[in-house]
Amino acid sequence: MSAYVQVLGANDYSQLTSQVEERATQPKVINISPINPLSIKQVACGAYYVMILTDNNELYGCGRNDQGELGISNIPESITTFTKIPFHKNIKFIAANYFTSFIVTTDNQIYWSGNQPNTKNHILLDTFEKLRIEKHLIIEKIETSSASIHCLLETYCNKEGYSLKGFGYATAYGYKGDHSELSTINDIHIRGPFQILSAGGNHSIMLTADGRLFGGGSNTNGQVNGKAVDTYFPIQELEVPFSINLIRDIKSGEYFTLYALQTGVVYIVGGYDTKEFRILRQHIDLPFKIGCGYGFSIILDCNGYVFTDLSKSEFIKTDYRLDMTSINQIICGKSFAYFYYQKNESITKHFSRLFKCCLKESKLTDITIQL
Repeated sequence: MSAYVQVLGANDYSQLTSQVEERATQPKVINISPINPLSIKQVACGAYYVMILTDNNELYGCGRNDQGELGISNIPESITTFTKIPFHKNIKFIAANYFTSFIVTTDNQIYWSGNQPNTKNHILLDTFEKLRIEKHLIIEKIETSSASIHCLLETYCNKEGYSLKGFGYATAYGYKGDHSELSTINDIHIRGPFQILSAGGNHSIMLTADGRLFGGGSNTNGQVNGKAVDTYFPIQELEVPFSINLIRDIKSGEYFTLYALQTGVVYIVGGYDTKEFRILRQHIDLPFKIGCGYGFSIILDCNGYVFTDLSKSEFIKTDYRLDMTSINQIICGKSFAYFYYQKNESITKHFSRLFKCCLKESKLTDITIQL
């Protein structure tokens, strides 16, 4: 088994490490020492920084830290190599938004570090600050993104079942007024379980396991429902120009939302030009992956071809290819991306055979292998 990391895009604050100069114009393999790539459990990207969680419960960070994003006080500016973050509780999963990092522990507590906009909280400590959350809740998911200043939480308890909560910039999930303090965790009145949660710059999209699609927050560019308005609106059920049952993934940027469909089509809604729903790419060979940062999108098809507007103003097919059979995660920051590969030679060999067979029989919809 082998594993490695490639990076692409801007390197403003050494978020791609000091091995990259100002920009990686093509995917570049980087050395993430002292991390063993085979031990990577999760990667999270903020606007200008990266966190990596390993399977032995170690947390590392690289990139911007002058807002306390990585919670390492003795290195107040940019961190140019992956450096261990002092955190001594068992970690369930991690998340990162524009200037703020989040850790969810196995005892279902949330810790944060950074500078959450509109709260005037700014900490530079050798630890993460604890958020208050009801003790009886089990945290199933935390969703935010490098474009966001809010978080969505899927929780579970025996009494209420699955529910949804939000904190941070509350208008992004439909609350009126200033509910932006991290200490305030608000109820979003939609019942789960949830198949997909997606947090954009100032909007939120949710797909329930029973096939209902909801959205709310800022819709100034039509990023929620394709009908641009100057006001925020509460979470409501959405209508889209395709069957909701075909949705396989949803990603959100600052002013837009991407929908990946099982039919090999990716829709975009919102953005800086046309506001309504439109096809970004179609006839994509399956399976494929999507990702997006603050203002760019990435599509990776099953043949390893990359389509993106990360380096150019138009969405194009690039002249490089990636190894789709072993990509485990695509994680995007504001204007950069990390590609994490984990390859088991035996599994890859069988995957390739199955892939070719299904393509020949036109029966392939999606294959996901979690190593």
